[in-house]
Amino acid sequence: MLNRKPEIGERAEDLLDAKAREGVHKGTDSVQQKVCPVVERAFTLLGKKWVGLILHTLSGGSLHFCELERLIPALSARILSQRMKELETEGLVERTVHGGTPVRVTYGLTEKGMDLIPVLASFAEWARRWEKGKKDKD
Repeated sequence: MLNRKPEIGERAEDLLDAKAREGVHKGTDSVQQKVCPVVERAFTLLGKKWVGLILHTLSGGSLHFCELERLIPALSARILSQRMKELETEGLVERTVHGGTPVRVTYGLTEKGMDLIPVLASFAEWARRWEKGKKDKD
């Protein structure tokens, strides 16, 4: 169990109580068993390739599938389709079918998805800051 919430820059492992820390270091318990299942599930989803970039791209507003393909050219249509289904299942993305011929479909963020955007924006800022630091060292 954590003794308190970690501060920025602290490792959560350093805050584990002695019993939990002993289990982690001796290998008797996996670290995953110590992590909240809800948090683990969220990181598993967000850790999938392309998910963060898809959500970031949709933060600008609803888009058609072909627009997403164009904006993320390295992403194949098959994987994009798979990720969109996963994000829809998780309630982060909403698929809207517009009537008419031909049928048009757009994808947009749900309230739950929009709530994640500040987190992704912070992550993007972190990535830019540390990439800049990396370039300065090169």
